[in-house]
Formats: sequence, C-alpha cells, structure tokens
Amino acid sequence: MSGESSSNSGVNGVTGLDCTNASRGVWLVKVPKYMSNKWQKALPLTEVGRLSITKYTTTDHHFNTSAHFSLSPTVTKSETNDSSAVKQVMIPTEHQFAISDIKNQTLAVFSQMSEESSTSGLALEGNVVQKGECRPIGNDNYMNLKKETIRKASQPARTVQQLDRAVINYKPISAHKSDVIHNLL
Repeated sequence: MSGESSSNSGVNGVTGLDCTNASRGVWLVKVPKYMSNKWQKALPLTEVGRLSITKYTTTDHHFNTSAHFSLSPTVTKSETNDSSAVKQVMIPTEHQFAISDIKNQTLAVFSQMSEESSTSGLALEGNVVQKGECRPIGNDNYMNLKKETIRKASQPARTVQQLDRAVINYKPISAHKSDVIHNLL
C-alpha cells in the first residue's frame, strides 16, 4: 500500500458511501407514467398530492391498511404549448395504493451526489420498508386518458404524403468549379 493515496476515492473519482440516512425507512412506490411526467414538470417545492393512510379491522379482527393518494390541483392543471394537441384529457386525481410487504427482500435507495456539490459520491437514502403500486381508480376520466394514449400510440410516426407537383432536387456533381480551376493550373 505504499504507492496509494490515503483518500477514499474509488472508480472515476467517486468517494465513499454516505450512510447517514441508513436507518431511515422509505417506501418504494411505482407510479403511472402520466403522473411521473406531471411531477417532473412541477416547480420545486410544489405540493404534488396528499397521501391518507387508514388502518381498519376486518370482520375476523385482523388489521389492514388502506392508502389513498389525491393529486394536487396545481399538478393536474394542463399547461400544453403543443398546438397540434387536438384535445387535452385530464389525468385522474384519485389513486389507490396496493401495498405489499417485502420481508423476503432487502432493498435500499441510493443517490449519486452531483459533481458540482462539495461532496461527491454515493449516499444511502434509506432502506425500503414498504413496496407499493399507485393505481388510478377506474372512472370515466381514466378510461378517456387510456383511449387517448392508445390512439396516439397507434398513429404511425411517418405518414405517406401525396405530392401534386414534382420536387426539384439538386443532384450531386463530381467535378466542382474549384477542382476544375485547380486542375487547369
């Protein structure tokens, strides 16, 4: 170890692993694509929605948990600059969480620090304690969104256009004026 530096740098200049949040429990939730697109377009520090978790007992005295997510009206507002959009379909605002336990798996969330920050490297954000899937409640709003999505996906990316007159293309030439003048000299 005589030639190595004493710093904790790894491959590509990445320093050690920050484990300050290792004891924190986090939820891993799969969300629909339309929801993640709206979240990415939202301004920083904007409330994206509210999650309400209720615990209830069943008839056979077992405890169950129900999670319900409501999107914020500020996120669901459509701000399209696309003039080709024929009609804008509102996204569903009410969602149900399907929660599952992950006792047989050990999952963790990592993040990579930006290179502009003073500390670069990987950080452990927490261990996953619950795994869930955010599912929209199947109403007319959701069905219209799915119809529009399927319609857009079924349209071809390229279409045939019938031309009413000939298109004038300039053909390439092998003897350019500069080459002819250079060969004459």
